[in-house]
Amino acid sequence: MIVSFQGNFKDVEGEGLVSCVNNLRKGLLSKEVKIVYNEPVKQAHIHTSGFLVSIKYFFSKNKPKISFYGNLDAGFFLMLKNHWQYFFLLYNETQPIIKEIKHVFFSILSTAIPVFIKRFFINKFSEIIVPSDYFKKKLRNENVKVIHLGIDIKKFKNKNLKNKKLTIAYFGHNSPIKGVIECIKTFSILKEEDYDFRIYLTKFSRKTEKLAHKYNKNVKVCGFVNDIVEEYNKCDIIVLPFWSPGGAIATPLVLLESMACERAIVTSNLSHIREIVGGSAICVNPFYPKQLASAVRNLARDKKERVRLGKMARNQVISNYDLNQMIEEYARLYKK
Repeated sequence: MIVSFQGNFKDVEGEGLVSCVNNLRKGLLSKEVKIVYNEPVKQAHIHTSGFLVSIKYFFSKNKPKISFYGNLDAGFFLMLKNHWQYFFLLYNETQPIIKEIKHVFFSILSTAIPVFIKRFFINKFSEIIVPSDYFKKKLRNENVKVIHLGIDIKKFKNKNLKNKKLTIAYFGHNSPIKGVIECIKTFSILKEEDYDFRIYLTKFSRKTEKLAHKYNKNVKVCGFVNDIVEEYNKCDIIVLPFWSPGGAIATPLVLLESMACERAIVTSNLSHIREIVGGSAICVNPFYPKQLASAVRNLARDKKERVRLGKMARNQVISNYDLNQMIEEYARLYKK
């Protein structure tokens, strides 16, 4: 059986969706399902985090399946704020400006389209797969199937490393909507504490490092790392303060990976995030660094609670977000 994955799979640099789909492709080979990319075959399946690409296939005679990993209500004004802060505070001058402007244009255009229009287009596909119950409710379609995104739980695990100093870190893209600025402000509030502060970016930015040192000169800003599992395990508390549902793909893989490594996590009090963590993380309101700092302090003082949350987080991933489980469900879908 051959299935054509439709979508943009060129940007593999730290992109969660692309790495997840590539892992799915590799796993399906053992299930007698061959995957090709963007080729015309009988069974086509769109994998996308953006709404606009789905319009391209909406008018095709044979409607393909669609796996939609974005969020319908990312927030137009939040996206504007995100791009404004990025260009003025975080922009990495080594990034091609034309590529950045193109990304800004399409992301703002996508968020400007009303939810009911997105729902109309997406609900016309032959089969619709989404990664969460939260998302399924947004589409208001009984035929929507939930298949959770999955990660390799054998790769992402607790290595029981011991740190000389309690370490607090952020992992993710150099993007305001993912909460990196809120994280920097939180580290500023905590700068008198004897903690090791780290920011791991998918691509290093001197501008972000300069901003971080303006608030707290002891923050270590890192770029791409070869062994991300090792770096997760060097951290006692991971801070992921997403602004909105548009702050990541519908299931942020950095969140799943941190959970699988049994890290204590402080993240945002958003509906789809609460569904993912299932009570295994501390959730605080977005845009409130003082709440983040308070949650971090409480966890820093309570090692037993950090261990308890970490074990609960890994169990949540094993039960619901295992890569093998995702592969099995997609294989059944194609062979149906």
